Amino acid sequence: RFGLPDTDYKWTLEDREKHPQRDRQTVDGPAIKTCPECFGVIKADLVTCPLCGHDFSAEIRKMKQKKEQELQAIKAQQIHIDYISTKKPEELSSFRDLALYGKLHGFKPGWAYFQAKKRGFIKK
Repeated sequence: RFGLPDTDYKWTLEDREKHPQRDRQTVDGPAIKTCPECFGVIKADLVTCPLCGHDFSAEIRKMKQKKEQELQAIKAQQIHIDYISTKKPEELSSFRDLALYGKLHGFKPGWAYFQAKKRGFIKK
C-alpha cells in the first residue's frame, strides 16, 4: 500500500479523501516480499534479491510442488465424495463413509454414530 522504503514520495495534503479507509476495497500498492537472507523489502516479481543476491527460484519450485500436492489431495477427496454420494447407506463400510454420507444428505451428526453402532463399527 505504501510502496518500497526507498521510493520517492510527493507529500501533500491537497486532494486527499476525508476517510479513504472506509471506501477502500483493495490494496493499492506494489506487490512486495521480504528476502529471508537479508530481510530486505523488494518487489515480488524479482527472482533474485538485488541487495544480497539470494535466489528465490528454489522456493518458487517448492511452492508449486506444495500447491500441486494440495490439488491432488483435493481431487482425491472429491472422487471419494462422488463415490459416497452414489451409494446407499446400507452399502457403506466405515464410520468415515457414514459420516460423509450423512453430511452430504443433511443428516445430523448423530445419525452416523447410531448407524455405525448398529452395524458394529463402534463397540461399546
